[in-house]
Amino acid sequence: MVITHPDQLSATWIEAVLRRSGALQGGHVDCIEVLPETLEILACSVRIRVRYADGAAGECPPHLLLKTSGGESRQFGAATLRFFSDDYAGLADAPLPGCYDAVTEALPRRYHLLLRDAADTHRRCDQDEPDRAHGEALARALASLHAHLWGQRCERAARPTRTEVCHAIDLFAAHARSGLQALLDTGAPEIDERRAGELHRLFARLAERFAQRAGDGIDLTTLHGDPAPAHLLAPLDGHGPLLLAERVAADWMLTRWLGASDLANAIVPWWETSVRRELERPVLHAYHTALRARGVLDYSLQQLYDDYRLCVVQAIALAAEGCRLEDDRVRLRWLWRRQLRRALAAYDDLECAALWA
Repeated sequence: MVITHPDQLSATWIEAVLRRSGALQGGHVDCIEVLPETLEILACSVRIRVRYADGAAGECPPHLLLKTSGGESRQFGAATLRFFSDDYAGLADAPLPGCYDAVTEALPRRYHLLLRDAADTHRRCDQDEPDRAHGEALARALASLHAHLWGQRCERAARPTRTEVCHAIDLFAAHARSGLQALLDTGAPEIDERRAGELHRLFARLAERFAQRAGDGIDLTTLHGDPAPAHLLAPLDGHGPLLLAERVAADWMLTRWLGASDLANAIVPWWETSVRRELERPVLHAYHTALRARGVLDYSLQQLYDDYRLCVVQAIALAAEGCRLEDDRVRLRWLWRRQLRRALAAYDDLECAALWA
C-alpha cells in the first residue's frame, strides 16, 4: 500500500516496516510524532520522531523521513525508488540515507519512500560556498555510486540495450530542443546572433553525438541526474561521507549515461565561474582516483576530461528547461540566467565547441 497522507502513519505501521527492513530486531515502537509536512517541487516530506520501548534492539533510527508523491503530473517514481532501495543494496558504504520502505503504484502514479532522516548529523549544502574539500567529497560520493553500476561491471541487473539507451538520448535531446527557442526568445544578453546559431547547430546534433559516445555502453553508469547543492548533505562534524539525499528523475532525463554528466550537472550550473575554474580539475582528478580505487581501471583521465566537456551542454539544456514554461521564465529568471551565464562560460573555457565541430 502506498502512503499518500501523514494521517495514514501509525506506530504499528512504522514498527512493521522497521522489523521487515531489519532496522528493529527486538522490542517495540512505543509511539511516533509526525512533524509538519513540507511541500517540495515534486514531492511532500514529513519528518517522523520515533520513540522505542525499553529493550528495543537494532538500528532503531530515532528520526525518519517519509516522501510521498501522487498524481499523473508527478514526473518520477519507480526509478527514484530503485535508486534508494535496490540499485546500491550491495554497496556497504553507499552515500545515501538508509531506506526502510519503498512502494510505487502505476495507476494512479504515486509512491512513498521511508528514509532515515539525517538532519541530526548532516546539513544541506545549498548555503555553502564550495571549496576543495567539498568538491573532492562530492567526487568520491559520485564515484562510489557510479563504479558500482559501471558498464559491463554491473551485475545487479541487465544493462539497457543500445536501442534503449538511444531512445533515452532521443527523448532528452527532444526535450532540450523544445526549450531552446524559448531561451533564445528571452533576449538574454549572453546570446548574440553568433551564439544563437551555434546553439541551434549544437542542439540539432545532440542526439547523434551522444549516441555516438554511448557506443556499446561500456563506460555508461546509472546517474543521480540532479546533484544540485540542495540535494546534497554534508556531515555537521566534517567527518564521514557527503550524502545524496534527494533525487529527481523526470521522464526526459538521462539516467543511464556518462558519470561525467553528474559531475558537470553538480558543478557547472551551481558553482560560480571563478570557483569552477579553480576546483574543476582537482575534483575531476579526485573522481578518477576514486573510480580506480573501486575497480574501474579501463577509463582514462583524458577520457573523463573529454566526457566532462561533452556533458557541459547539459548545463545549457538546464537553463533552456527553465524557459520552457512562461511562468518559469519569469519566476525563475534569476536562476536560469545565472545557470546560462555559468554554462556558456564553461563551454568557452573548456573549448567544448571542438567536440561538436
